[in-house]
This record gives sequence, structure tokens and C-alpha cells, in this order.
Amino acid sequence: MVARRTLLVLGFVGVLAGGGWVYAQQRSASRPANLSAQDYVDIQMLYARYNQGSDFSDTAMWMSIWADDALFKPGNQPMTGTKELAEFRASRNAAAAKGGGQRRHQNSSIVLTPTPEGANGRAYFTLLDTSAKQPVIASAGYYDDTFVKSNKGWVIKSRILHFDPPPSAGQRSQ
Repeated sequence: MVARRTLLVLGFVGVLAGGGWVYAQQRSASRPANLSAQDYVDIQMLYARYNQGSDFSDTAMWMSIWADDALFKPGNQPMTGTKELAEFRASRNAAAAKGGGQRRHQNSSIVLTPTPEGANGRAYFTLLDTSAKQPVIASAGYYDDTFVKSNKGWVIKSRILHFDPPPSAGQRSQ
């Protein structure tokens, strides 16, 4: 009788311990990991490489920041994968070479949030046209980004641009 009771208690304790372990594994898998200081630096460098790759028509630099199956949506025409991204960058570089103006990208207020898959980011952008004597804001808005770690390190899995509406004529003079 005592042996039977001991086995029942041990079995019950084993079930509780196993259930607790399974619960803890599921809970930790759904909780985002913390980002290290190096992760923050590496992800912020993606913003810089995007900007400089665009501004200096450096296709290799610009392409190095993307996941192979990345989604890029700078307007109403989303692009997916390295082939479409490379074609987009080539067309932008060609336009710049034909006198499309000198442009400079700026980012600010970068906020990174860890996720189970990597990180999400949001940052303001301002695109300056610096081809005239006085720089002019060509566009502004913010990025919604998803970052993942790959064999290349951190890369952009998706970037969606949200453009601010242009000011009305009355707002420009204020």
C-alpha cells in the first residue's frame, strides 16, 4: 500500500514537473528575446547602409541589407526578393545618373522592439534634394521594418514606407 501510494505521488510530481517544463518552453518561445547592444548597433547600421547605398548609387551596399525574400514597399507597388530589389535599385541609379538631382536620406527617432523572430523597427525619414543652393525636403514619412538574423547577420525582412502628405499651399507659408 505504501509503495503504491509512493508511486502515485512520484507519478503525480513527474506529471506536474513535465507540464511545468512544457509550459515554460512554450512561454519562452513566444516571448521576444532581448536585443543586445551589438544587435542595436548592427540594425542601426542597416539604416545607414540603406541611406548611403541609395545616396551614392552603391547597389552592392544597398543590396547587402536585405533578406533574400525581403518585401520592400515604397509606395503602391511592393517588390519581393533580390531580383526585383536589384531591378528597382538599378532604375533609381539610372535616374540619378541622368540628372535626377542629388539626394540625401536622413533617419531619426529609431525605435527597435524585440520579437520572437528578430526585431521590429520604426524610424522617421526625410529625403532632402540637395541639388540646388538651398536643400529642399523632397519627401518625409516613416519606415515600418522587420529585421531577422541570417547567415549575413541582421537583414531587413520587410520595409514599408509611409509618406507624409504634402503640405497644402496655406501650410507652406506658415
